[in-house]
Amino acid sequence: MKNASNRGAILILGGTGFIGARLTQYFLERDWIVFIPTRCANIEDTKNKLLSHSFSKQLLESKLSNKCLFFILNCDLSGNHDMTMLLNSVDTIYLEKVNILINCVAVTAGNLQDIYKVNLGTMASIIEFIRYVKSRNKNVIICHIGSIAELSIDYPLAPYEESKKKAWNMLLATNLIDIHCLPWYVKGRGEISMTTVAPNLWKLHRWSRKWLYGHTVHIVDVDSLARMIGWLVGSENDSVINQISIKPLTIYPTNGVLNFGTMVELMLKTSNKKDIPSFFKGRIEDIFLKIYGIITPMIFPKNQYLRRLANFAKQSYESKYGYHDKFYTLNEIYEIQKQPGYLIIENAPLLGLINHAKKSMWLTEQYTEEELRATITQSILSL
Repeated sequence: MKNASNRGAILILGGTGFIGARLTQYFLERDWIVFIPTRCANIEDTKNKLLSHSFSKQLLESKLSNKCLFFILNCDLSGNHDMTMLLNSVDTIYLEKVNILINCVAVTAGNLQDIYKVNLGTMASIIEFIRYVKSRNKNVIICHIGSIAELSIDYPLAPYEESKKKAWNMLLATNLIDIHCLPWYVKGRGEISMTTVAPNLWKLHRWSRKWLYGHTVHIVDVDSLARMIGWLVGSENDSVINQISIKPLTIYPTNGVLNFGTMVELMLKTSNKKDIPSFFKGRIEDIFLKIYGIITPMIFPKNQYLRRLANFAKQSYESKYGYHDKFYTLNEIYEIQKQPGYLIIENAPLLGLINHAKKSMWLTEQYTEEELRATITQSILSL
């Protein structure tokens, strides 16, 4: 295989998905060689998957013809296939050239009974694949783009959060991961499901306005997320991650915060945006939210929707008393970095604030509130 790039090679698990497609485009535009394992049996189906995520057709065709983009076909990591046979079928010449591996496989299951089997089975396959790549190049950088649910501490956990946490603990125990990236809300990824439930969430107003408007959500634009990951692992001179002696480094990427109620409101049709008087107000409202947040998980431990409502109630109550994680503005970050244990790594407009004690980094390409509103509105219009 002729190396058409001086930058190196990257392998992206989930490279034809929503986040993976943006990462694929980001690295191809910067002349990297990109390998994408895919369960598809032919190239055309794989190309169509990328194109369904607004991938540049011109870039796709040119990089394929110039041998900068390679698809590893019939590579199913769902846990339902013989991994030994699969790995033996992968051309090791590809893997020996890989400098970076990014896992952005997003696993979900259609029903409660399958959620543990699917999540844990897929993670077991991903771990085996990563180990195989590492055996060909021990210096490869491994980045896992996961879900904030992987750090859930509420007890008892809802099935989705519990399966995500168990899958992450499996991966963490291998000591293979260099970067653990945890976005809260990726613009464009959740709009379809959110627009479906937004009218029901809006009805929570009849009980409490704070239920929606009492807490904020970290939002990151998917293209901005690709730039952040690219900056961390694929800088022009040397990757940022190689300059940091923390493993794994937990990354919280964000463009800023938007009030959750405002985000729900942006997803509603005008006819549904009726002002609903709240039944609970003042101190009684706080008591109601606290009780709902505590009691509901105990009574309905397996009901994912009610558990989410309980989590909203808890966040709204706790944010009033300062228990929530704060998002720092750029000016505040510059002040914080003067304290011991903090370090800033900057490449305008990207800015990372490293907390050595917590082995974490806030990574931001900051948007104004108007820009955050626009990213949500644009996503809704494109559905």
